[in-house]
This record gives sequence, C-alpha cells and structure tokens, in this order.
Amino acid sequence: MEEFKRVFGIKFIMVFTVTVLLNIGLFVYSSSEGKSMSDIRQETHYRQWIIGELSDMQPEEALEIADIQSDSVIKRKYDELESEEQTVYSRQLNKIKEQLEYIIKYPENIKNIQNNADTLKSFSIFADKNSFTYNNIQKTAKDFKRVEGVQLYLTDNKAVSGFVTYYYIYYLALILNVFVLYELFGERENGMWCIVHTSKSGRAKLAFNRTMIITASAFIITGVLFFTTFLTSFILYKTASINAPIQNIESFSRFSLPMSQLQYIIYDFLYSFCAVLTLTAIVWMAFVFIRHRNIAVTVIAVFMGVEMFLYQKIQPQSVYGIFKQINLIRLLKVNDIISTYANRGKGTFVVSESNIMLLVTAVLFIAACTGGILGTVYMRPGQKKSVIARIADKIWEMYQHLLSGFSITAKEFHKLLITGRGLIVIGVLAILAVYFVRYGQMTFSDSAKELDNIYITNGGKEYHYITDMVNERLNDYQCAVKDAQDCMVRYNAGEATLGDVTESSSTVSLYAVKLGRVSEFMKKQEYLREINEKYGVDGYMISDRGYEEIFGKYSIIREAVLFLALAAAIILIVAENIVLEYRTGMNYIINASRHGRCWIQIHRALTGVMLTIILFCFIYGMDMYTMYTMYGMPYLEAPLMSLTFMEGCNPSFTIGQWIIIRLVKRFVVILQIYIATYVITNVVMVVRKEKTY
Repeated sequence: MEEFKRVFGIKFIMVFTVTVLLNIGLFVYSSSEGKSMSDIRQETHYRQWIIGELSDMQPEEALEIADIQSDSVIKRKYDELESEEQTVYSRQLNKIKEQLEYIIKYPENIKNIQNNADTLKSFSIFADKNSFTYNNIQKTAKDFKRVEGVQLYLTDNKAVSGFVTYYYIYYLALILNVFVLYELFGERENGMWCIVHTSKSGRAKLAFNRTMIITASAFIITGVLFFTTFLTSFILYKTASINAPIQNIESFSRFSLPMSQLQYIIYDFLYSFCAVLTLTAIVWMAFVFIRHRNIAVTVIAVFMGVEMFLYQKIQPQSVYGIFKQINLIRLLKVNDIISTYANRGKGTFVVSESNIMLLVTAVLFIAACTGGILGTVYMRPGQKKSVIARIADKIWEMYQHLLSGFSITAKEFHKLLITGRGLIVIGVLAILAVYFVRYGQMTFSDSAKELDNIYITNGGKEYHYITDMVNERLNDYQCAVKDAQDCMVRYNAGEATLGDVTESSSTVSLYAVKLGRVSEFMKKQEYLREINEKYGVDGYMISDRGYEEIFGKYSIIREAVLFLALAAAIILIVAENIVLEYRTGMNYIINASRHGRCWIQIHRALTGVMLTIILFCFIYGMDMYTMYTMYGMPYLEAPLMSLTFMEGCNPSFTIGQWIIIRLVKRFVVILQIYIATYVITNVVMVVRKEKTY
C-alpha cells in the first residue's frame, strides 16, 4: 500500500491529468483533419439529417433517393442551401452513398467468400488436405460463416470509426507507465536499495507488490484514456451507434466476429490492456536489470525508437520483413491486428493472427514478469560499477565542479533542467510542438492558389487591376446574356437558326464560368465597400485563406493544443523543482542561510520567468515561422478588418499588430500560469509539511 501511495501521489495525478488533456487534444486535432469546429458541426448536422431521412428505407431505395439529381427531399434540401453549404452537403451525401453501396454489397461479399472456398478446393494445387493453403481456405470459410446473419443498416458511424482508428492512446499509456516505473525505482538513487535487499522477505514481497502495481497501473491508465477518448468522440460527433454491428464500418468488412460496436470497443480495450501491460512488464524488467534508472530510460527510449524506425521503414515484402513482424511496436497496433482477417501456420495447423499475437503477448508477459521478479530477488546492490558508469560519474563530477563557480541564476537553471529533469519535459514539448505545427497543413486547390497569387501581385491597398478584371468579365457575361436573349427573340421570329441559339447559349456558359472564377473577388469588393461605408476603413484586397489557418477558425485546435502543452510543461517543471526542494530538505537550508528567504527566492522566481520566456519564444516562434513558410503573411500593414472573418474588430488594428497582440495575450496568460503554479505549489508543500509535524 505504501508503494502504491508513493507512486500514485500528487505528481502522478498532475502528470496523468496533463496526459489525458493532451490525449483529448491529439484526438480532436487528428480527427478534425484541418477542419474548424464549426465545419465539423456543420458536417455532422448534414450527415445526421440525411441519415435521418434515409434510415427507415431499404438500402436500395435509399441509394436511389440519395442523389441531388433526384426529385426527393434530399434534392430540395440541397436547393435551399448556399453554394458553400451545398459543397459540404454534397460531400457528406457522397460518403453516405458509399456507405449504402457497401451495405448492399456486404451479404454478397460474405457469400463470395464461401463460394471461393468451394471453388479453390476444386483445383488440384489447393486440394492437398495436409497443406496450409487447403486448411486456411477451410478456416476462412468457417470463420466468415459466423457473420452471414449480420444485418447491416445505415447509421452514423463517425464517432466509433474515429475512435477505433485513433492510436495515440497506446503510446501515451506506455509513456505514463514508464513514468510510474521510474518513480517505483527511486530506491536505486536514494540509498534505500541496500535496506530493501537485506530486509526479511523484502525482495520477494516487493517483487509481488510491483507486479500488482504495474497491472493496476496499466488497467487504470488504459481505461481512463479509452473512456475519455470515446467520450470526446461522442461529444464531438453528437452520437454513437454503439448497438449497430461493427461491420457497419467499412474498414471492418473483413472482421469475422459478430459484434456490436459497443462489444468491439470492450474487446478492443481488453486487447489493448494486455498489450500495454506486456510492454510495461518488459520495461519493468529493463529497469530491474539496469542499475541506474536514467540509463534505463535512455536505453528503453533508444530501443523503442529503433523499433519504431524499423516498423515504419521496412516493407512487408522486404527480405527484412521478419523484423516488422516480430517488432514490439506491432503490439501497439491493436486495431490493425484484430480488425483485419489473417491466418498463419503450417500444414494442418492454422490459427488467426490476432490469436497468435495474444499468445505472444501472454508469453512475453510471463517471461518479463519472471525476469523482473527474479532480478528483484537476486540482484545485489553495491556491486562494482561498470567502466561506462565510472566514466559517467567522472564526467558528472567535472560538471559539478564547473557548476560550483557559476552564478546563482545558472545553478537555478541547472536545478530546473537537470536535477528536476525539466529537459525531459522540454524534449517531449518540442516533439509535440513540431508535430502539431506541421501536422494538418491545409493544401489549397490550383484555382485557390491562382487567386492567391493575384491577391499578392495585384491586390493590396490599390487593386485597380482586379476591379477592372471583374468589371470586364461581368460586362462580357451581361453582354452574352443580352445577345442570347436577342437570339432567342430572333429564333422565335424565324430570323435565327437553332444553331445560333445553341452557340449563344454556349457563349453565356463560357462567360459564366469565367465570371465564376472571379466571384471571390466580387464578394471581396462588396465587403470592402461595406466596411468603408460602415466603419470608414480603407480595406485591402487580400485573401482570407492563409490567415484563417494562422489565427482564424481553422487555427483554434492547433493553438489550443500548443498552449496546453506549453502550460503543462511549465507547470510540471516548476512544480517538480519546488517539490524537490521540500522533499530533500533544501528549503530548510535556504531559509536558514543569510538572505535565503529573499535573495535566493528572487533568483528562483526570476529563473522561472526566464525559462517561461524562453519556452514561449521557442514554441510560438516556431509556430509563426512555420505558418509563414506554409501560408505566407502578406500585407501585414493592412487593416485587420480587411479580412472578412474579422469584421467588427477594432478598426485601428493592422494584421501585424493583431498577431503581436495575440502573442502578448498568450504570454501574459502563460506568465500568470507560472506565477499561480509557483505560489500554489509552495503553499501546498508548506501545508503538507506542517501536517507532518
């Protein structure tokens, strides 16, 4: 129980909470695919409306009606929408049509599997009853016979499909369990290892307790991450068809177990728990046999990095494909394993790949636990250090000697980054920042790029070229329409031929297309006239696209995750530094020293402020630079209201000023978070110390 309390204390709760929030941010960010929350809500609304209209019909009938060309409620709804809304509506309608086509073909596909089995067995090359091929055919037909009676129907599968295809849960769960193990092995550095080793029944009991702890840790961490992710998916997409067959999702067309989506989620969780638990047990064994826990973390990180590299780079058909198949990372690809049908074996022995992986997981878990228990019982502390360990100690001694001559500020930085292991937190923050800044880059169509080029070369404050181009195309279109009307009058009077009417109509269509290509400029012109009349602002002819990605509606998720990651890093580093002082008793020495309560406290606080500034500049500097390289930042001197999505803002602000204001606001909030963390952590530690006595 004491081990449990020591590990699952305030620090764990803090790290766990941050990880859960980070996982939610990662899920929303990856599921959004660069869309804004308003776009997601709009897509969800149209998707559920269409499904609601079609769900009571037979799939064949629904497929006929699910077309904007048909005379149906689907068509009437489409006609009521604006052009931009029609695009979103059509996209969702096409996805639903694809789902209906899949539902219609599913029974036939299952029947074809049975027929193919009978057909293949009729060939002599597949007729050997002792061959793997023959037995695999037999097993495949038998397995898919289980889902012959599964009835698929039209439902909104977005929440469940988004959840089951999200895989960061497993990596975050493993990282959290490594953190738990790191805390468990604190006796390796605080001198308690010798005491534990020599105590009666201490080693065996300790090994048993730690087996229970890593099991409970893997279950709780995986369970909470699973639940919060699914809850987020449910909230994001408004509904979840958990009672529908899992085969309703097209990516599960080769899943051979008759399960509902809820049953599959439970099945997925149990499998994921086993995978995370096994890898945690392997990491535990590494901690046991590697005497220094920092070295253990380094070795584990390097090993998993190599495993990740091999898994990503090696192709299944490669001569080195075996290294992809026996890769530990593959254990974390849970949905890839259990949702895809595949068999392995030799001769008459045929078993599904998912069962093989489950067996491998069980064997690895037993082997790792056995190694961890034996290592805990029989490994002795105080053995002669290795050459590498002695060299590392010598380097550390030299560094400490140099550090003694540094200023108090430098020593405080050392305590924050090295002693308090802030560098690890910063490393994780940097990886997250790079991922979120780079991931989800919006790619624009060729026509959009062409328009943006015109904005840059001929837009801005003086945009006569664009105005003249719009007026010219509008005039050409109006003239073509007038000519077509005149031609129709002449045709009715017998003065023109049908060919003349067709030609004039084609000309109208041609100029309509040309006018449509500059319709964005027309809307922008009208908007600039409105803000000039309403606010007295001389707006610039400028594209909204890039700036919507930088600080508009499409930036919300990216900015939220970056901000939360930065805030979490600062909280963890600062809190850990203060907790460390109280845990080691350094606060008593500092308070008893001359000027300790004042001078050193000021240096500590200023060091924290400096670190906050450095991290803020790093994260948002990288963000702004990346946004600039991706989308550009033209016309920074333009009034902010030139952007249509910023109508109603302060008319005196320019775009550049607004970017700076936003950064300043974020810095102020981050600084407030640092101050609050500093004060609250100190107060909590003082209160806890007082309760102890």
